[in-house]
Amino acid sequence: MDTTTTPAPKSGFKKLLFFLKLLEIRLRFVAILVVTALVVGYWDNIKNYYDKWTRPAVAPDPLVSAASGDIEFYCPMHPEVVQLGPGVCPYCGMALEPMDIVASSPDDQADPEYISMRNRFWLSAILSAPLLIVAMFGHRMTLPISTAALNWLELLLAAPVVLWGGWPFFERFWSSLINRSPNMFTLIALGVGAAYGYSAAATLAPGVALADCVTVEQVFKSIKPERTPFKDYEIRLYHQADCDDEPESRIAGLEILKAGKRVYVQTGYSFALGYPLDQDQPPDSVKPATGVDFTGTGPGLLVSECSGGAHCCYTFHVFQLGDSFKALPAIPLLDADESAFVRRPDVKGLVLATADYSAFAYFPTDFAGSPAGRVFLSFRDGKFEPDMALMKAGAPKGDEVMRCAALFKPSREWKASQPMGMWYYATDLIYSGNAAQAWKFLDAAWGGSAADKNRYLDDYQRRLKKSAYYPELMQLQKVPLSNAGQKIDWTKQCFEYMHG
Repeated sequence: MDTTTTPAPKSGFKKLLFFLKLLEIRLRFVAILVVTALVVGYWDNIKNYYDKWTRPAVAPDPLVSAASGDIEFYCPMHPEVVQLGPGVCPYCGMALEPMDIVASSPDDQADPEYISMRNRFWLSAILSAPLLIVAMFGHRMTLPISTAALNWLELLLAAPVVLWGGWPFFERFWSSLINRSPNMFTLIALGVGAAYGYSAAATLAPGVALADCVTVEQVFKSIKPERTPFKDYEIRLYHQADCDDEPESRIAGLEILKAGKRVYVQTGYSFALGYPLDQDQPPDSVKPATGVDFTGTGPGLLVSECSGGAHCCYTFHVFQLGDSFKALPAIPLLDADESAFVRRPDVKGLVLATADYSAFAYFPTDFAGSPAGRVFLSFRDGKFEPDMALMKAGAPKGDEVMRCAALFKPSREWKASQPMGMWYYATDLIYSGNAAQAWKFLDAAWGGSAADKNRYLDDYQRRLKKSAYYPELMQLQKVPLSNAGQKIDWTKQCFEYMHG
């Protein structure tokens, strides 16, 4: 009986929030490029601001102050904008400059906008320093406060910086909307306002926005698990699919209870009952429902673990769920997500059919084309280990290998790279106990230069020796063929690799 449970469906609103958060993460790089382009495009505007704010402050001149209302000011970026007295350009948001030579002389009064922005800057800097430390390193610091309290502390530090320190930017943002003239202040206010608004919503209404990811210590206390009962066992999976963090930073949990008492616990990137990707398994695979007898000794459980990251890594965890609980040694699969349990005659329990990705990753050119030998593991002596009888296959007959080599040698693929099928065929020979035939085949099938031949063959042999199954592969070459071995049509295999 399959007792596997599925998580409750998410509401449409939470799905939308989660999608928007993922979209935000993916667009960060694009945002950096956009900001860089805007800085380059508005460089003259920024430089004018810098020159204006860094102008030395002098004592105000009463005569000039009294007459400032009669002085015409204009926008350097939009000269058609002219008005009496200081102000802001309605198009670009830049402060207007005086047109009168006397008003713009070095002895002029101190710029009130410069004084205001300087005061806002220093107070914002004082509040931003502890905010930066708490936001970046607060989760690693042993602070005697809860996560919710830490969020409130960050909000209190950020509010004055955004709402008071950044108020001039929001004023000019609003002006740009009224005048239908988006500018640099529009972009700044939108970005800052959206980030602050989302953070405020996550703090004020944590049930609406995406929550913070919990730490390892909190996984089993703060997350509602998916529960799967089996007899007096209960399997619990803890996931953080909707937490506000990069996917690679999330923590998942696995917990197994027997008669209400915890017998196993583990944390990692993600866990799943059964296979990690059901669609990749071969047609003869056994569906690993909870309670299936994997070892031939009684009911069991299969949990797949994924470490996250590109091209890595899967691990199978097999447990015995009998009168006494037992966790078997983990089975590392690396990238072999197509691994599956199958049945074989005269084998007690199930056989794990997998591929060895520990040897030839990125050989000879890229990961997608890497060869991987077929490996069969059966349960013996308390663990799953390579089964020589199942892996062994009969050797190619007569000149079968040489006829296959003659097909690969003139291949057009040699002009650009190498025929990958050649490496697949040789790897199949080695992983079926016919290494001598594999070396003979590679020597005859090579159609490239002699220098490349020595280099690639040496690299192939070095990688083979690093295989996790290398000792068993060497032993496999000496094992006699039995009726349990693989039935491989080497001519058919050659044509499939030649035209695949």
